[in-house]
Amino acid sequence: MSAMARDESAQVTLLCSRFRPERYGGVEERLWHVASALARRGRRVEVLTENRTGAPADEMFEPGLHVFRFEPFDPGRLWRWFHAAQVRWWYRTLKAHPPQGNVLWAADPMMATAAILAGYRRQLVFNPAACAAGMTHIGRFHEQVTTMQLPRSLVRIDRFAYLRSPVVLVSSENVKKQFERFYGPHPSLHVCRYGVELSDNLPARADVRRRMGLASDAFVAGFIGRLDPCKGIEYLFEAARLMGLHADDRLLIIGDGSDEARLREIASRLGIEQHVVWLGRLDDPSAICPAMDVLVLPSMYEAFGLVLLEGMAAGLPVIGRADDPEMSFTASREIISDGVTGFVTDAREPSSLAEKLQWLRAHPDERRSMGGRARLQASTRNWDALIEEYLAVVPDLGERS
Repeated sequence: MSAMARDESAQVTLLCSRFRPERYGGVEERLWHVASALARRGRRVEVLTENRTGAPADEMFEPGLHVFRFEPFDPGRLWRWFHAAQVRWWYRTLKAHPPQGNVLWAADPMMATAAILAGYRRQLVFNPAACAAGMTHIGRFHEQVTTMQLPRSLVRIDRFAYLRSPVVLVSSENVKKQFERFYGPHPSLHVCRYGVELSDNLPARADVRRRMGLASDAFVAGFIGRLDPCKGIEYLFEAARLMGLHADDRLLIIGDGSDEARLREIASRLGIEQHVVWLGRLDDPSAICPAMDVLVLPSMYEAFGLVLLEGMAAGLPVIGRADDPEMSFTASREIISDGVTGFVTDAREPSSLAEKLQWLRAHPDERRSMGGRARLQASTRNWDALIEEYLAVVPDLGERS
């Protein structure tokens, strides 16, 4: 057992761009659960974060979990060197608020690089959400995925943080392979996956469908996430066209983002626009999950894909896109037991997804059984159990050279 796990007074300083009450996606969920679980286990946790919502500058969430918020990052005249300006902002933040204790946990490469430059390398745990070089690689093969066409400066910062950090934690074997492929081996590179919380208070399927005006016997597939080109939602739209939607069948799109106008145009061109329900961003998308028959995540890049695990926790079969050396980097096979809790479809062919959707529509009893198995599997991935994985691989870095 590590020194951190033995020392009940060990302190962790966590650097992140967002923290509760602000919520954004899987990264923020992970940081919240890691911080609160460590605090419940007697560790003293301080969080340094940006104040984007006007929340208190100094707040104690629970005993042992102290949040300090700073004026949000603004590149100003350095907008052309955005990521370098972020490094400088975090460097100044660390100098103004020196972290105490033996672990400094950085959630992105700019934070990790700032920590190294500020003299905190020995305490550093680098816990990136994704691999910048892997994202850039995908962007080269998909012209429309502009959000993955990252500047070389960011890739260089990411490589520096990865190679110089004593410990690197990533969320999937897929991301681990990306870092090793593009940056080389690391002596202490570990996989610590995301967890999920199960709710016993989900609304009834019939009630949600009635409220949303969905037919009780309609086949409903859902997507939850940012409307971003990397999410590959057109792959889902093309599959829906190929499967032949019945009159009452629907695609629920939960989320907002810069890609919405392009996606609406694609839905219109494919002739499925009357089947698509745009719900926007919801505070609690899980309340809509009972209306779905399946949750689909057609992304070309997902470091983990927490939404798949959340769909499973809601009792839904889930479908994810397969990993492909050139076309997509996903962790779908690490989450989904193909044919048991859902399906993993071909990365390139929408017909593969259309076939699985047709099967689920034609086999309602098997679909419900698959959803039950998915929920059972999700129940084994609770955050309280998973925090032990983090403790097992985070040594007492304060004594390292």
